[in-house]
Amino acid sequence: MVRHLTVRLVGVIMAAGLMASPAAGSQPKIAARVGDRIITRGELDREVQRAINTGYFHRRLPENVLRALRLKQLEKLIHRDLDILGGYDRGLKLPLADAKGRRAAMEIQLGKKTYERSLKINGWTRADHVRILAETLMGQEAYRRFVLEKAKVPEGAVHRAYEANPGRWKMPPSLHIFHILLKVPPSAGGAVWAKREAEARKIKAQVLAGTPFTDLAARRSEGMYRIKGGDLGWVHKGRLEPELEKAAWKAKVGSVVGPIRTLEGVHLLLVTARRPARQLTYKEAAPILRKELEKKALANAEKRWYSEVRKRHPVVILDPALRQSDGGR
Repeated sequence: MVRHLTVRLVGVIMAAGLMASPAAGSQPKIAARVGDRIITRGELDREVQRAINTGYFHRRLPENVLRALRLKQLEKLIHRDLDILGGYDRGLKLPLADAKGRRAAMEIQLGKKTYERSLKINGWTRADHVRILAETLMGQEAYRRFVLEKAKVPEGAVHRAYEANPGRWKMPPSLHIFHILLKVPPSAGGAVWAKREAEARKIKAQVLAGTPFTDLAARRSEGMYRIKGGDLGWVHKGRLEPELEKAAWKAKVGSVVGPIRTLEGVHLLLVTARRPARQLTYKEAAPILRKELEKKALANAEKRWYSEVRKRHPVVILDPALRQSDGGR
């Protein structure tokens, strides 16, 4: 879960223009309550719009996708408020001095006129904004202390997990393969296949005459790896299409194999190296294993933390369109 400084003021500006505030005396529509805190529909809408702008490139989203996005953004806002409330519960202090500095820097960045207009739209004073920033910072500190710190995985745990399942870290035999593909449409007749195979044989002859395979792959291949000179990298046994698999594993190192037909077209392969099956060392496996363990530990730490805080500060979804979710996964 990526934590970031949630600044509602900037959210107003970064959304689609300066949003109109509710009419004087009207009550904002509430999307959810988190203890004694509220998340307004307007705030949720801004977060959803920001997510669309940054991740969906302003595409019109299907209703089911949009609803899922709204649920995701609502969950983030709920977690933000739970972090703040949990911070208060644990006795954390509001970092008011830091918040005042950030508020002042934001006013300079936006310009006094734009900043004051935004305050007016939200119905805030500068003191209100300082408190919002201070609570956000405190919530981040609560998350760091009571989630991230609890989710750390010691080196010994990684090592024990490696030793508990050594069979998982066996690398199968592999070949370093370069590839050229000449595509053939599925509906093509025999004459087209024959023509493409003849082209492949000419390319093969050029390789045998000394033209680098990579140069020809970059110029002639129609496969996705042409930009890498046809380099497929190390390919484990069992990863290729059956026709290519059989030919590649029979090939001698340094030999060009083909033309080979598959449903996709005509292929040439160059096998440059062969590597036998081997056991990954702990040093090689540790980064992969640590990432897996940390992901699981973080999920468990978040679940414990939010469950604990929610017991004291219940979450209630008030938006009818989102009420099927409890917002606290």
